[in-house]
Amino acid sequence: MPKVEPRRTVIKDLAEEIYQVSTALFKILIPVLILVKLLDEAGITLLIAKLLSPLMETIGLPETMGIVVATTIFTNIYTGLSVFMVQGDMSMTVAQASILGCVMLLTHSLIVETAIARQTGIRISVVLITRLGSAFVYALVLHVIYGTLALGQEQAAVVLDMQMQSDPSLSDWLMDTFRNVVFIQLLIIVLLTLLKLLKFLRIDHWLAIAITPLLKMTGISKDAAPLTVIGITLGLSFGGGIIIHETRRGKLSHSDVLLTITLLGILHSIIEDTLLVMLLGGHVAAILLGRFLLAILIVSLLRYLMDITGHKFWYRYLLISKFRTSQGNVKG
Repeated sequence: MPKVEPRRTVIKDLAEEIYQVSTALFKILIPVLILVKLLDEAGITLLIAKLLSPLMETIGLPETMGIVVATTIFTNIYTGLSVFMVQGDMSMTVAQASILGCVMLLTHSLIVETAIARQTGIRISVVLITRLGSAFVYALVLHVIYGTLALGQEQAAVVLDMQMQSDPSLSDWLMDTFRNVVFIQLLIIVLLTLLKLLKFLRIDHWLAIAITPLLKMTGISKDAAPLTVIGITLGLSFGGGIIIHETRRGKLSHSDVLLTITLLGILHSIIEDTLLVMLLGGHVAAILLGRFLLAILIVSLLRYLMDITGHKFWYRYLLISKFRTSQGNVKG
């Protein structure tokens, strides 16, 4: 009979995890919120939004969402949601909430996660093209589908309805920012507690079993499948760290590394990240199911291109040079 962890140990571990996640997040989030306020006062926020507005309009979003997307790319979903909350009257349709949520899911933490991918030997350009390209192509497809079929035109039930006044005083801004930070902290506590409960109930185990057949469709070998499942369920940072370790030990082929990192770039941390963007009020079909299908499509296409071009091509153009030679013992 498996040994059950004492309640005090479980609570202690959860508290430590909440502290670590919160500390790491707020070191980024609070300076970014201050920076966004300074940029707003200087008129830079409007400039950034204006530069991105043609792209936002193309995918059916208000032009003011440009700063939310930019913030999400450079930081994370939590910070992107925080910026979303201070944008004023952000009445969105379900279609728009779905599109924004998907863009945030596919582009968040891009700087950090690109650095992780690079440590596995994948060129930065490959990561940026697959992540940004798939994000905005998918967003455009969703916009066309929603518009053509007249779906999702009702107003979204945005849970993050904690918006600031349109022109707040400094004291009002500080108070609203404090409330938003407290809300995000409570959100972290709820999500991490939920994840711990899912693990205790072994729901994450059954989820991993359910995902495994989908990985086989992409051509990822059984050597990389367990690590991929970890990344999909827990996040790219965790799964990527293990993949880096296994790659340097010569346990994974270059093709598995490339396919796995590409898959995780599109589909990772499906529980936490999905719950977060669902707070915007979007469709779960677009946010979760559509992302599954997109990941399979992109990775399958990459697998096909690798097969028809041969190893020499993708060794030369997709991998960093030092990894081509330093891992010569890795199966191709």
